[in-house]
Formats: sequence, structure tokens, C-alpha cells
Amino acid sequence: MSCRKCGSEKINHQSPVSAHQLKTKKWRIGIILFLLWCPGILVCWCPGSVSASWDNEGWKGTQESELTSYYCDEGIKFYREGAYEKAREAFKKALLIDSECEIAREYLRKLKVESSKLKVEEEFPLTAHRTVSGVAPTVAHAKPLTQFREDKIEKEIKEIEKEIERMQAATHGVEGGGLSETGKDREEETEGWMEYKSPLPVTRYPSFSISEKQKAVVEALNEFIEPVKISGEYRMGLGVYSGGEVEWKKADADLQEDNWRYLYGSQRFNTFDPVIYNRLKLDIEAPLSENWNLGMKLVIDPWSFVGKTQKFRVYNSDSSDYADIQLKYWSNLDTTIPQTVRTHKGNVINLSQISEIKVEDGKVVPTSISAAWSDELQKGWDDSFGIISDYKISREFKPIRNLWVEYKTDEWKVKVFPFGGQEEALTSDDPLGLSNHHIYWEPSPWLDYWEPGEDYTDPRAGWEGGEWKKDWYAEDSEHQWLRRLRGINFAFGNEEYDGLSLETTVATPLGVWDDYSEVNALPMALRAKYRLSEEWQLGTTQTGQFGYDEGSMDAWAWAGGLDLQYKPYQFEDTTIKAEIAHSKKEQNILTSAHKEEKSDNAYKIELSSKIPTLLPNYYYEDIPLDVNLSFTRMDKYFFSPLASYCYTRDDRPWGRYLSFFPRSPQDEAVRLGDSVDVNREVYGITLRSKLFDERIRPLFNYRNAHRVSDGKFIEAIYRGELEYDILENLRSKLMYIYNDRPDDSSGRSTSTDRAAAGLRYEFADWLAAETIYTHTNEYPSFPDDIYTYVNANPDPPYPYYNIYKGRIIYQPFSELTLTLDHTTNEFKFANRIADAYYYDELSYDGLEIKYEPTSRLSTRLVYRYSQVANLNQYIDNGDEDVEGHHNFYGELNYRLDPDAELTLQYGDLGIYLHEGYIPFTHAVLDTQHLFRIFYTQKF
Repeated sequence: MSCRKCGSEKINHQSPVSAHQLKTKKWRIGIILFLLWCPGILVCWCPGSVSASWDNEGWKGTQESELTSYYCDEGIKFYREGAYEKAREAFKKALLIDSECEIAREYLRKLKVESSKLKVEEEFPLTAHRTVSGVAPTVAHAKPLTQFREDKIEKEIKEIEKEIERMQAATHGVEGGGLSETGKDREEETEGWMEYKSPLPVTRYPSFSISEKQKAVVEALNEFIEPVKISGEYRMGLGVYSGGEVEWKKADADLQEDNWRYLYGSQRFNTFDPVIYNRLKLDIEAPLSENWNLGMKLVIDPWSFVGKTQKFRVYNSDSSDYADIQLKYWSNLDTTIPQTVRTHKGNVINLSQISEIKVEDGKVVPTSISAAWSDELQKGWDDSFGIISDYKISREFKPIRNLWVEYKTDEWKVKVFPFGGQEEALTSDDPLGLSNHHIYWEPSPWLDYWEPGEDYTDPRAGWEGGEWKKDWYAEDSEHQWLRRLRGINFAFGNEEYDGLSLETTVATPLGVWDDYSEVNALPMALRAKYRLSEEWQLGTTQTGQFGYDEGSMDAWAWAGGLDLQYKPYQFEDTTIKAEIAHSKKEQNILTSAHKEEKSDNAYKIELSSKIPTLLPNYYYEDIPLDVNLSFTRMDKYFFSPLASYCYTRDDRPWGRYLSFFPRSPQDEAVRLGDSVDVNREVYGITLRSKLFDERIRPLFNYRNAHRVSDGKFIEAIYRGELEYDILENLRSKLMYIYNDRPDDSSGRSTSTDRAAAGLRYEFADWLAAETIYTHTNEYPSFPDDIYTYVNANPDPPYPYYNIYKGRIIYQPFSELTLTLDHTTNEFKFANRIADAYYYDELSYDGLEIKYEPTSRLSTRLVYRYSQVANLNQYIDNGDEDVEGHHNFYGELNYRLDPDAELTLQYGDLGIYLHEGYIPFTHAVLDTQHLFRIFYTQKF
């Protein structure tokens, strides 16, 4: 939850709806849901749909104007609600369509002024006392407006004028088909997904009758049930294989991950998610009165149909061991899901590597299962558990993804969500991030479940303690986590305006296959902040998590912190934060012989500043340096139940590759790790700057980590980066990363480094070239980290190898772009091949052709010849011979109107093309003879 900063205008709430009006409209909602289930009815029943000419000239003055007005209306609405970022996006889209739109230009100026005021008022507050929704008449102690403040606002106004000019210039440049990209244009890259994707020429869509009729029906229905509003989208997909097999439902996000399938799946290194499925999404919003709001999201797709068998017991051949199994199913693949089951003795039945079990006529097909357990020395035992068959799947339909009701006033808000996603979790802004700290693509710690411990009868397996686990499998093909949260959120006040703010959430996760009454875990968190003065703020964060085994509490954990923030009044953009936290946990409570109790502390202090604010004003433009200094210590047994530091600790693998491609803000935010984790003491410093009119952009990052328990050195990471625009059309990048690590037990060095240099030269508007050279002894963790016995990487000290990359982008005219790629990687087992988003490390040659004859139609053809050593053969007989692979991929996208799109695809590259998501998949190396067609429609 984030507090909404309002400007001088209050939100225009709708008038309250009477109880009689609500009662008479209940039956109407049922009619609407029925009609939305029947697209054919929506198509046929549409009174007087407006037809339009397919001639582009006819649409130049009508559709363009309508789109501009639409985005302006959206922007004004968001502006009045105080949602300034959304408003800014809407007005910028309006300007991209009509660069002369005075409404958009004026409101962008207003938005810059408002954001400047809010920023300056933190240090130079007005004499009016602000509330959450606006300005109250209460007078508060404050300093008067200074000349410095007026000058700052005027400076911000001039900056927004320059920004509009740059945006217009960028728009005209794209319409002209140029490839050039100046340093100032790149300033927009980090502001959002829309900025760094090249905008197409102005879209002028002809009327698509089906889409128009459907939207007209929805609009009529929304008028009929006002204030309730329904919106949504549907997706239809179909796939045809070369042998004539037709698929209308085949999708699984787990097929897109780096896991056991690469070695043992049916398609091995050609494993990919076909993403063939149909989906209907319905968003229902009901602002019932000025204070009451109701919302619901219904999703009907393959992941809405789940099932499971009754628990059954299987025995080994001599009946000396047994296992209790419950198979789980969902309809996206018509199979059971991968599971691991432990037997009574402690043996392991792996239902993953025998592939998911097929379900036919509601029953599992006959499948032979066996168990294989081994310890760290690969000593263990194998056992057969016979054949399972004919177990019936009990199916359930679970279409509700979100359901919430909210009551809010100007001072406080309460929200109850019987169904909610992980976005309902409370995210604390304390320095340690005790609540909901995790990398964005990882399931929230609020969704974790408790796995009770087990005392196995065979001494080789022995006792396995209980632990908190993540459900990595429960996601759909859009990488949305499907575990739900059920709970309540309460928020009060705003620390910026009221001095005190408080927010608390109590919830319990609900697994995909759980009954609604089941409770396995109960997380809760509270975040409170109090502004002691204009410079000082005091805060506290309290988090807790309870774990249950068949209704009895088997574990609990608590972590609480006290934090202090200091923003010196005389130093702009300087903040000092500090926090001290304590944790305590008990687990395996129900098994007293193995009960565990741990408690420990954590500490963090952080300074962030801009160096110019510490120097006289005339240095402001000469030394723009951002500084971040931090010290963090988490003691050995510190445990924060609602925070995960595993993936925020390390640099992202793709973040260590030099690339000329801009990243989305969410990825840029996690590119550098912080080395912080339990049982670590970490010193960190990050320096960033933009020099000489932003032509030179250096970055330096250093982290040093030691183990708290014994003081031993863990790692020291030195990273230096430099971007230098040598000429307007010549861009260079340098990167050096050194990972200093302790020697292994044999005294061999395990340290690694990576040095890379790259150039991008734009010969003309229609021709550009890039080249990157990397020299490193750093080896990828995949596939070695899948199994302990897989060892494709060499032993330390690690030998150096080279990576050579080249790229030519040729654009003979604005509609056609040809890209020629080459990569040579001397490490034979390098396996990833990425799209243009973060460059690849696999040896390959590629040609990509993009043709966009109109802003409605785009085509893409890709050919790749890759070379990689066969890992399976290497494991079996040590063979390192390199194999060649050919892959052809084709795609056509046709936008029927702004809300309807038709996509045709042949083959696959192994890369999920969903916007904003970084894939973690290996390459699809060979051509996949699969033709797919998708149609999406928003309403």
C-alpha cells in the first residue's frame, strides 16, 4: 500500500448510493456476467454501432483526436486523484499522438510543479496542515517560503519544458526512421517500460466491428449498473504441430525455468512453455459510496480448474516401507504436478523426473514409481513401489483471484480481502526491509508455508526438521503467483502531513490445492512512523509468522525493529537511516525432542547524499555525484520471517554482462546485489555520476562481507563501470568486476574477475554496429547447480576464457530492420541465449528481420545457428564435442484496433516475450515445428 499525495484539488467522490438502488441492481450483475460468458451475444446485440472508413486519411482527424482526448481525460482524472505518476504517463502518451496538445503540455507543467512543491515542502513546509486527502484549515508550525524554494520550482518548470521538447524530438525521429540515440534521450530510459521501447508512428486504427460492438455492449451495461463498472479482456489460443496434432490447452510456466528438465525432460535443452491457453478476465469495481469500495477479479483459464486425489498408500515389494501420496492436478497440461514424496523410512519418491502423470477421463493413467535416496556421499538405496493407476481426480473450479471491500476516510482506511494476491502484503520501508523484502520475480515471503518435520525410521535418513518453504511451482504462464492471501489491512494517517502514520496487515496464505478452511501459516506485520520534527523521523516495524500442522501450532517467528531517519535541513537530498532489530523463533514445537529456539539481532546504518549539496552552489553543475554508504550486520541466528535476502544478496547474472540495451526500472533496481544475508557483516559503497553534460556516466560499487559467527572473510566485490559518449554517434562502455573470495580447502584460489569493453557506432541513421569483448574466469552456475554430480565448470583456480560479440543493425527504410549477430564463447557449455534485452553468452550466429509496414502490422523472422557441447554426453562419457543447432522462428502481429490484437507464431526461441519479465530459461536450440495463433481483446 502506498499513500496518495494529493494536490490542491480534492478527489471528486461520487454521491452515496441508496440501499434501495443497490438492491435493485444486484440481479443486473448476474445478467452481465452471463452475457460476458457469451461473446457471440455481445457481437450480435449492439444497437447502432458506428462504422468508420478504412481509409487512413479519414482516421487522421478522428481517431487520432479521440485517442488524444482519451489519454487527456485519463490524465486529468489521475491528476485530480493525486496519482501523479499515472497522470504523467497518460499525458505523455497524448503528446506522442499529438505533439501540439496544449492540455497535455499544460498538465505536464502542473505535474512538475506539484512534484517540486511536495519535494521542497519536505524541507520548507507551508503553514497549512496537510491531511491525506488535501489541505486542512489547521495551522501548523513551519518556516516561510524562501527565495531558494522559488528558484528551485522555477528551475523544475524549465526542466519539464526541455523534457517535452526532447520527447517531441524523439517522436519525430522515430517517424523518420532514424537509429540515433543521444545521451539526453537516454535519460528517459529508466523512467518506465514505455519510455525505453521505441514508440511507433501515430496509430490510426480503422473500426473493427466485433471489437467495437463488444465495447459498446460493455459500456451500455456499465451505464445500466452504475456505479458498478466491469472491464477485462479475453485471450484465445490454438497450436498445431507438424504432425497435425491440435492443441488448445498446453501451458506451464515451470517449462520455462532452468531445472531438471534440461537434463532429463522429454525435450531437454529444447524445453519451452507453449503458452497455448484461453483466458477470460473480468475486473469488477464498485465505488458504492464516498467511503465504500468493492472490487473483484474473476479469471477463467486452465489454472482455474484444479483437482486432487484422495490420499492413498503405496508399498514397496516386500511391504517393509510405504508412502502416503496425494496427487495434485490442474488442467493447463491435463497432468498431475511434479511432487517429491518421502516414504516412512525416508526414501525419496520423485514424481517429477518420471514426468507429470497424465490424467485421462478424470483418472491417472497407470504409472510405475520408484524411490531413490542418497546422502552427500552418494550412498543410499533404491526401491520399487509398483504401479499406480485409476485414482480419480476430484476437480474444483476456482475463478476468484481477488475479492476485497474497503472503507476509507480522509484519516484512515480498512480493507478486507477474502481473496488477494501478494500485492496485499505489507511492504515496510525500514532500512532492513523486515516485511516483504524480496526480489520482484520471487514469490513474497507472505506466501510461504510451513513444512512440518519428520522422524524417519531408517537411520540413514533420520530426522528432517520442519522449515518454511516457497511454492515456486504455483504460477501461470504470465508469471503471476497463484497462491492467495486472505486477511485485513488497516492504515491510519500520513507521516509527512500528520506526523504519525500506522499500517498493519494480518493475513493467511491459501494454496492452489488447499480447501478454503485450511490454515497452514499466519503472517502479520505492523509499520508505524512518527515525525519528531522536520528533520527527524522515528519508526518501528513488527513482523510475525505462525506455522501450523493439522491445526496445531508447530512454529512461530517474530522480528521487530526500531529505526531512525535524519534529513538535515541545510543539506538537500541527504538522508541518514539506522535500524536495530531483534528476532526470535521456535519450531518443531510438536516434536519436543527436536524443538529449536533461536534469537539474535540485526543492525543497519545508511547514508545517501548528493555531493553538490555539501559544496557551494557554483559546484552544482560540475560535480553531480550520488553517494550511498552502508553497514549491515545480521547475526548468525537472526531470522526475519517475512523477508527474503537470498536473491537480493547477489548481482543478477545478466547484470554482469556488458550490454547496450536499456533495462526496465524494476530490473535496473536489482541489477546490483548488496551481499546482505544472515550471519554476515557487510560494508558497502555505491557512487554514481553524470559528467560533462551527461556524456560520461561512471559507476563504482564495493561490498565487503565477513561471517559474523567466526569473523571469516566471505567476499569482496569491486565493480567499476563507465559509459562514455565519445561522439554523438559513438558510444562506449567499460566494465570490470572482481570477486575476491577465500581460497578453498586445498589452498586454490576461487576468486574471479570479468573485464569487458564495448563500442556502439552509428554510421548513419540507417546503420549501426556494436562490438563487445569479454575476458573472464567467471563461470555460470547453471547447469552445475541442478545436481551435485554435474560438473561442467572447471575446478579452481579457474582458467580464463574469452567471449566475442558483434552486432550490425541495418535499417534501409523506417519499416524494415535487419540485425546480424555473432557470439563466440570459448566456454563450450555456455547455454543461455537471450533476446535483445540483455544480450547472450551462447556461441551462435543469428539474423533477425523486423518489418513494420504500418503501426498496426509487424513481422519478425529469426534464424539462429548455435553451437554448444552436449551436457548429457559429457556426464555419461566425458565427451565435450560441440554440436550445431538450427532454429527458425517467425512471428506476425496485427493490431485490429487499440484493444484487439492477432498474433501468429511459428517455432519458439525459448524466451517468454511477456513485457517486464526477465526469463530464466535456457535456449531452445532447434526449430520447433509448431504453429500458434493468439487473439486478445480488451473491453
